[in-house]
Amino acid sequence: DYAKIQWAVDNATAGDTIIVRDGVYTENIKVNKSLTIKSENGSANCIVQAAEYDAVFHVTADNVNISGFTIRGGYCGISLDHAENCYIANNNVSGSGSGICLYDSSNNNVSGNDVSENRHNGICLYDSSNNNVVSGNNVSENWNDGIRLWYSSNNNVVSGNNVSENWNDGIRLWYS
Repeated sequence: DYAKIQWAVDNATAGDTIIVRDGVYTENIKVNKSLTIKSENGSANCIVQAAEYDAVFHVTADNVNISGFTIRGGYCGISLDHAENCYIANNNVSGSGSGICLYDSSNNNVSGNDVSENRHNGICLYDSSNNNVVSGNNVSENWNDGIRLWYSSNNNVVSGNNVSENWNDGIRLWYS
């Protein structure tokens, strides 16, 4: 039992599962070890909003699973930074700079998320993010592109997404 998600992450051992109880959490979580972090009863009941303009979930470890949250604010809702084999699923991400961002992160799965009304892109793969699967997401009303691949050209699979009403492009492949 921890009052903050970050405290649970800090006290967890690699491979642990953290189940977050229903409620509203105002914090930015840094995940630097392999963990599963999931809500107890789904995204309608578990809201995490940025305390400061940073990623709400900033993942720098491999094998991290994040699922079942409503995520709001920050420069990015979920940021994978040099992370591999992560699974990001069933989250509602809105009101961030960008919704879900992968930076030089490969072999990840981003699926079943609702990503909308972010100030830049919905889902973005940047700087050699390769061998990722982006599927089954609803991506709408983002101020720039729905899904953007930037310098990420090797074996990414983008399929079965519902991409609509984004201000620029639905799916943009830029130098990818």
